[in-house]
This record gives sequence, C-alpha cells and structure tokens, in this order.
Amino acid sequence: MLLQICGSKRGRAVSVSLSTLAVAGTRVARLRSQVRSLLALCGGLAGSMLSAADVTVHDAASLRTAIAAATPGTRVVLRGGDYGGGFHFKDLRGEPGLPIVLMAADPQQPPVFSGANTGLHFS
Repeated sequence: MLLQICGSKRGRAVSVSLSTLAVAGTRVARLRSQVRSLLALCGGLAGSMLSAADVTVHDAASLRTAIAAATPGTRVVLRGGDYGGGFHFKDLRGEPGLPIVLMAADPQQPPVFSGANTGLHFS
C-alpha cells in the first residue's frame, strides 16, 4: 500500500489505493463522498493516533509543504476548512507498516476539497 487515507476501523485498515483515486467521470462524486467519510473517520481517531511523525496543516500551502516533505510513517492531519482543489502529488511512497496517512483533525469540521475537476490526485 503506497497511500493510506486513514488508520483503522474495528481493527481493519481503511484505505484507498492510488488506482482508485485516479478514477474519473461518474464515479468521481461517489469517490469524493468516500474520501470525505474516510477523513471524517480519521478525525475520530486523530487523538489516539498522534505521534512524532504527525504534521498538522490548516490551508492549501501547508498541505502542499507537508506532502512534499512526507516520508514513510508521516501522518498529515488536516484541520477543517476549504483547501480548494487541483492537488497533484507525484511519487508519494510509504513502506510496509509505515504508510503515509491523510486524516481529518476533527470529523465535525472536516477538510473540504472543491473548486477544481479533482480534489486530490496521486500518481
């Protein structure tokens, strides 16, 4: 697994593969909904999952910086708000047992990706 959108739910890993994130067309709305749900779930786990590898972001610029600097085991914790859209990240790689995780800080105030054809694109 190269990218994990979240931690676990009831002991099972909750993840979205890179190939799933690259879909287009009619499945995009459903994918956006799934990603929002996963980020909201992650927000509930945030308090118990924080570690030295956590980076908290609050806007588009800090998200880009955090992803550019991410190494295996990094967790990017997104505060609520509108991050815009059109993010494209290339060659982002975790390792077995050390995924790179994107998670919401608070499920009641989730991050929102809007205003572009794609919110997040990983290749």
